[in-house]
Amino acid sequence: MDEKNTQKTCLSESDRSVVLSMKAVAQSKTISKDWLVCRLLEIFYILSFFAFTYQYNINILYASLLFVFIPRQRNKPILIGALAILILLVVPYFIIHDSRASYRIAKTLAVFMPLFFMPVLERTRYRLSSFFHVFMVVNAWLVYIDFFLFFTTGRTIMHFTTTGILPRPCGLIEDSNFFSYLMVVYCIYRKRVTGLYSKFLLGSVVLSGSLSAVLMMLFLLLFYKVYKISELCARWRYVLGTALCISFYFCIVLFSENIVDYIRQLDVNELVKFKSVSMILRLQTQHEALMYLLNHDPLCGVGAGLTTQLMTKGINLHNGYLQLFFEMGALLLVPTIILIVSSMVFMRDAFYIPLFCVLLILGNILDIVYFPLLSFVFFISFTPSVSQIFVSDARSNVAHDLHR
Repeated sequence: MDEKNTQKTCLSESDRSVVLSMKAVAQSKTISKDWLVCRLLEIFYILSFFAFTYQYNINILYASLLFVFIPRQRNKPILIGALAILILLVVPYFIIHDSRASYRIAKTLAVFMPLFFMPVLERTRYRLSSFFHVFMVVNAWLVYIDFFLFFTTGRTIMHFTTTGILPRPCGLIEDSNFFSYLMVVYCIYRKRVTGLYSKFLLGSVVLSGSLSAVLMMLFLLLFYKVYKISELCARWRYVLGTALCISFYFCIVLFSENIVDYIRQLDVNELVKFKSVSMILRLQTQHEALMYLLNHDPLCGVGAGLTTQLMTKGINLHNGYLQLFFEMGALLLVPTIILIVSSMVFMRDAFYIPLFCVLLILGNILDIVYFPLLSFVFFISFTPSVSQIFVSDARSNVAHDLHR
């Protein structure tokens, strides 16, 4: 009897070890797959920020390859609902407008793709690779070099625009504004994961010549210095405050005719006058677009890519939300708002919520929807902070000592 019990015990222990080893192998495969998905998402952002791949929509084509991983994720019901609505809209928009409108829906899905990989981000706690850091540093160096070359030789390496006498270098990015906002986001990220700001990278924001980005940077630096992380957890306050700011701006657009007349009567210096001309032009175009849409088809919009053809000034609206509403209507605007709000609600690290809200408000003056800064902030919010990394390392060392 004792020999039989001993054999059973041995068998049970051997079976247990086999089961444990199989679980370990399965867990290792899951970790490898999760890490691969996160690395592929990081590559998507590099392709989205790089001017050439962004301009020719190579990033969207690349994103379509990642959609095969989405059905394997256990997503939130609200995200599944938004995904279903967007997929169902593809054919109706093709019938109502054309293939460009259907493609715009696919583009919306691609931009907010990391939301559908939230379980992977939760498990992996992925940190941006050194390759992404090199990409940002190269952009910063190009801005410094082009700024110096502009005032010494009158030429630059990369393309650029000017504001008055100042250049607007942007490195490898599509636009100087996009470069500036992306660099601010990356500097905030570096502060969170290393505990330090990079003065070199922050300096490139100043040299890029974007006044709104510089003001945003100064505001966030001051905000994060004054407020404690524990005070950033009441998300509903930020959601409400951001919604009020965006609504207030749309009220300004709605009654912009009186505001424009008032601005024109102001006696200001040349730089402010130059900026005011640009602001007046944008307000007039946005007001025209809003009135045109409300009198035509606010549900389905006027069609993708038709803004410049329908506007008197022949320019885009410089307002991501209004541009989306004008061209694609409320049918696409509503699920897009759901995805944006979900990004804020499901963001893991509350530290990034003020940054996210500031970018949302800046969407009133640039196309923040399809240049994927919002989803990028959501993506990096799952990265552990420097204090969390320290605690995790300390716990692993204690566990290792106890095991020994």
